[in-house]
Amino acid sequence: MPSTLGNTDLSIFEEEPVIEAKPLLMKDDQIAELAATIRARFNLEGELCRLLRKCFKSQKGALELYRRAQRERCQRKAWEMYNDATRKASEIKVKLNNNKEKMLRAEELLKEYKRQQQTDSTAI
Repeated sequence: MPSTLGNTDLSIFEEEPVIEAKPLLMKDDQIAELAATIRARFNLEGELCRLLRKCFKSQKGALELYRRAQRERCQRKAWEMYNDATRKASEIKVKLNNNKEKMLRAEELLKEYKRQQQTDSTAI
């Protein structure tokens, strides 16, 4: 019967009965099996951790390979652009030299024509 103080229930303050724990009785083979299961679980978790680390390393390696390929591709593209620009510049230089030669030739022809004109005008 719960004790009361006036209308207040005091049963929450009473001590609960202590339940005595009985020792867990296991046979040696059960203990060995449990120990093997625990070891296997820890080994499995360790193996999973190793596999995860290996996976992360391979992902990191793959990412590094991808980045290296991107850099090399960019470098290759830059080198191709440089070679293309150099080739175009040399073509323009050749054209300029050709035009310069044509201009020099035209100037020589003009000077010769003027000399011819002067000699013709003095001859008349």
